[in-house]
Amino acid sequence: FPGFTKALSDLYDRSIEKYFSENHDSKDHRRDLEAIYNIFPLIEYYYVSLIKLGYVDKKNYFNILNQLKDIESVGVLKPGPVRGLTVGKRIQVNPVQEPFNELSGDDLFKLTVFHELGHIINLSWEKEYHELSERLFNNREIRERLNKFGINSKNDLINGFILLEDVIVEEAAEDVLYRSKEE
Repeated sequence: FPGFTKALSDLYDRSIEKYFSENHDSKDHRRDLEAIYNIFPLIEYYYVSLIKLGYVDKKNYFNILNQLKDIESVGVLKPGPVRGLTVGKRIQVNPVQEPFNELSGDDLFKLTVFHELGHIINLSWEKEYHELSERLFNNREIRERLNKFGINSKNDLINGFILLEDVIVEEAAEDVLYRSKEE
């Protein structure tokens, strides 16, 4: 895909620069840098898989490429219970993933990377569901219907959209992971 390799290379450079600016005295440089390095083939695999599996239409490729270019950095979390975190346009993944059910630690690492990338891709939804919630709650008839279902504020509706987004992100991440295991 045109521009993809350059975007990944630039993101890698930003990520390494960010890592060293925040981790001067880390005892885990080798582990952390290896984890960051191992994330990048997964990013490429995930984006290509989304297109192959039909989650993203090929004509929207440049939108996804622009989202990739907008990622601030990819980094690592300290080992602990949190597997991954996306704040704004920064992804962080725990490099030490313990096996869970039928998934190995490596599989969980991949799943976490895919899941966090899904949040980056879906950032564009955030503005849309805030605007939609505003429009719906400004319509008295719709607001009254939503109230019957216990949706009493714009925030209740926004939280519902956030849950839906998380389910979609997880579904795509799992689909890509399980199909990669079949290859």
